[in-house]
Amino acid sequence: MPLPAPRSSARTERSPSDLQAFDWDGPQLQARAAEWIVDIESETAHPQLQSFLSQYSSHWKNPLDVVCPESLKHVGRRLQDLVLGQTGVAVLKCGAKCSADEARLLQIVLGCEFGCNVTVTPNGDHRPLFALEAVQDPTANGRYSGNGLRGNTIGFHTDGSGIADRNVDLLSMLCVRPARFGGQSRVANAQMAYKSLPPTTRDELAKPFPRESPFAPGATDAGLKSAPIYCEAERNGARYLHFSYHPQRVRNGLGHDMERLEAALKSLNMLDEALERFSCDINLMRNEILFVNNAAIAHDRRAFIDDPLATRLLERFWAGTLINTSVTGGRDDQRTLCAVAGN
Repeated sequence: MPLPAPRSSARTERSPSDLQAFDWDGPQLQARAAEWIVDIESETAHPQLQSFLSQYSSHWKNPLDVVCPESLKHVGRRLQDLVLGQTGVAVLKCGAKCSADEARLLQIVLGCEFGCNVTVTPNGDHRPLFALEAVQDPTANGRYSGNGLRGNTIGFHTDGSGIADRNVDLLSMLCVRPARFGGQSRVANAQMAYKSLPPTTRDELAKPFPRESPFAPGATDAGLKSAPIYCEAERNGARYLHFSYHPQRVRNGLGHDMERLEAALKSLNMLDEALERFSCDINLMRNEILFVNNAAIAHDRRAFIDDPLATRLLERFWAGTLINTSVTGGRDDQRTLCAVAGN
């Protein structure tokens, strides 16, 4: 099945309902902010929401017995519509009076509407959220080589791209405390970035790329996950390009494949430039949750400087599926995935 041809740069004005899924660049996404910023207090019955949060906020670490009210399920459906079929991103404003634990509960309950909680933490402690903050030992005693415990610049990427035992379909990040300076979240439209690339680059990015996992530092080449950066996918009747990428881990995974290295690095550099062209900064504030379609939209963050008395803290949640485990009873990822090249 051939992929759609790149769009012409000429655009006509269209209503939001006429726009195709994930059809935006940075300025267009900013202009559509009223669509993808959701205020939970205006979407739910306030007494019902307060009763729910008061009853269950202490259960966020083990929310299996939480009974979600219908008004909150309505918010979940709206977030799914936005993240899976419209903009690919959404921000939920939890309200100034919401406590950190109440916001964590909302993040988990609404995130689980997208799939199972497949969050991984550096300590392997089964905590349902990964606390993202700069710490003294960002390696977690050598168990972790990622950037979640650092304050550096990362580059546009998707989460879980090097992890073989799970698919991360949704990423959400709750801002508990913003940084003193910097630290803005960033999103990039990987779908539009692809359409801007020349055919030879698209073909290269459709080939399997080995990539490192931050949760398995020091793994040999034979133990690395290998997957294309772009491949066709279909979910809930919508066809799109599944995107799986981390600039550092993919480049490290190429290793000593000198025959391929030059062409691969050229394509990766062009991809990074294209993602930057289709990007937008989102300045998350306290009690705001960013939801990102991790299979279609890349994300990044600005470098930041902390207040030593109140360090930047975001809580990260992954929703998706586990592969070949007793939890799912087998490989339950039913998306149709195939390489772009040659179709």
